Amino acid sequence: MAEGSRFCADCGLATGSQPPSSSEQVTPYPPRQGSVPHVPVDGARQGAKADVARIITIASAAVIALSIGAYFLFFAGGQAPEKPQAGPAGVAPKAAAAAPTTRPEAPIPQPTPENALVTVANATIKISAAFDSGEGVYTGEVNSEGMPHGRGGFIMQKSDKGLDWSYEGQWENGAMTGVGVKKDGGFVFTGSFRDGLLNGECEITDDGILRYKGMCRDGKLHGQGTLYAKSGALIFTGLFENDMLVESETERKKRGEYFKPQCEDMDELMYDACMAEDNIFGYSVHVWGFPLGMAEQAASGTVVLGHFADDSYPVCLLYRYAVDEPKMTGDDWVNAWGVVTGLFEYADSNGNPAICPQVEVVCWDNEQEGL
Repeated sequence: MAEGSRFCADCGLATGSQPPSSSEQVTPYPPRQGSVPHVPVDGARQGAKADVARIITIASAAVIALSIGAYFLFFAGGQAPEKPQAGPAGVAPKAAAAAPTTRPEAPIPQPTPENALVTVANATIKISAAFDSGEGVYTGEVNSEGMPHGRGGFIMQKSDKGLDWSYEGQWENGAMTGVGVKKDGGFVFTGSFRDGLLNGECEITDDGILRYKGMCRDGKLHGQGTLYAKSGALIFTGLFENDMLVESETERKKRGEYFKPQCEDMDELMYDACMAEDNIFGYSVHVWGFPLGMAEQAASGTVVLGHFADDSYPVCLLYRYAVDEPKMTGDDWVNAWGVVTGLFEYADSNGNPAICPQVEVVCWDNEQEGL
C-alpha cells in the first residue's frame, strides 16, 4: 500500500481488514489506462447512492411526462395526437382527415318593442271588414299600435249593417285573417279567413246541421265541395264557381231523376201540417205554380210561388243556380222539387206580413206539371 493510503490498490481492502475466504473472493478492479484508478467504497453506501440515482431519474422522467400531458390537456384542446394505425405491409398509413369546420348558428331574433304583443281584455274597438264594420268588444293579443294581432275574440255590438256576429281566431293588423270561427245567427263558419271572409278549406253549419264542406274564395263557394239541404239531404257534390254549381244540363237532369222519386206532392193536408210546424220539416216535396214575388236572382234566389196556381197557398223557394242555367222569371211556370226547411216570413203585395212554408230546391223546370 502506498504511504498514506487507506485501501489496497490491488485487493481493495482497508488497512487492518482480514483477507476474504476462498468462498468470498473479491475480484480486483484493474486500473484503467489513462484514468484515475477506480476505488471501491463501502457496499451499503454504494448501493444506496445507486438507488437514489435511479429514483431521481424515474421521478424526472415522470415530471417530464406529466408536463407534456398537461400541455396537451390544457393548451391543445384535451386531445393527444393519435397513434398512427398500422396498415397492411408496404402500405403507408393514411393521413387523418381534417376536422370539419363548424359554422356558428344564426342568432334567434328577439322581440323588439315594435313587434312585441300584449294581451287586452274586453277592450272596445272599431273594425272595418269586407262584409261589415262597426264597434264591439275584443279580448286577445294586440300589436304596438293597439290593433288585434295574433289570437283573439271579437263580439260585434254596433254593426253598421245591423248584423249580429262574432269571431274567434287569428288576426293580422286588425283584420280577421287566418284560421278561425265566425258565428252569424244560427250559421257557423269554420276555416281559413281573409279579412273576415272564408278563403280556403271550410265548413258551414246551420243550427248544427252541416250545409257545406269544401273550398271557398272571398266568402263564396268556390272549388270542390259538397252542398246539403238544411234537412241534411245531399243537394250537390262537385265544383262550385262564385256560389254557383258547375254541372252540365245532362248532369242536372240525372241528379233530378235521382231525387224526384223521393218527393211527395204537396196537398192541402201537408200544407196545413207545414204551417202548424207539425213534424213536417225535412220532408221531400214537389210544388208548382207561378211566382208571386221574387228577390234578385243571382247565384241564388228567393221566389214566393203561388202553389196550386192560387195565391192562397204561397210557398217560398230557395235555390242555388248552376253556372249556365237560366234564371227563374216572374212569367215562368215553375215546377220544383226540394226539401221543407221551415217557415218564411215576407210582405205580401199589399204590404201585409205573411208566412208560408219554405222549400230548399234541389232541381226545377218550367214544364207545367201537377195541375
